[in-house]
Amino acid sequence: GFLMLVAPYFVDVLQMTPGTFLATLSATTSMGTQADVLFKALGKIQTSIASLLEVSAFLHMPTETDVLMLSSLKQQERGRQVAEDSTLQARSRKADAKWLQKMGLTNSSSPTRFTTPLPSVAEPLNSPDNT
Repeated sequence: GFLMLVAPYFVDVLQMTPGTFLATLSATTSMGTQADVLFKALGKIQTSIASLLEVSAFLHMPTETDVLMLSSLKQQERGRQVAEDSTLQARSRKADAKWLQKMGLTNSSSPTRFTTPLPSVAEPLNSPDNT
C-alpha cells in the first residue's frame, strides 16, 4: 500500500478510514490540537443532524423517499386522467359519428362542411368531479 511517514511511524494510508488516519496523525504530530478541534466540530455536526432528523420525524415532515413516492403517484394520477380524457373524447367522437349517420349525413355522402360544431350526444359518465 501507499505508506506515509508520520514521525516516528509508518502509516499505511490505504488501509485506513479517514477518521483513523486523522486520529493517527493527531496522536503523532503537532497537528494534534487542530485534529481535536476538527473532531469536536464533526461531532457537533453529527449531533445536530441527528436532532434535526428527530424533530422532522416528530413533526411528521416528509422524508426524501416520501417526496419521491408522492411525485411518482402524482405522475401516475396525471397519466390516468390523460387516458380517461382521451377515452371520453373518443366516445364523444363515436357518438357524433353515429348521430351523423342516423341523420343520413355521413362524412362520405355529405360534401357540406359544418361550420357550427355539432353537439356531442355522449351520455355523461358518472365520474366524480376532479376539482
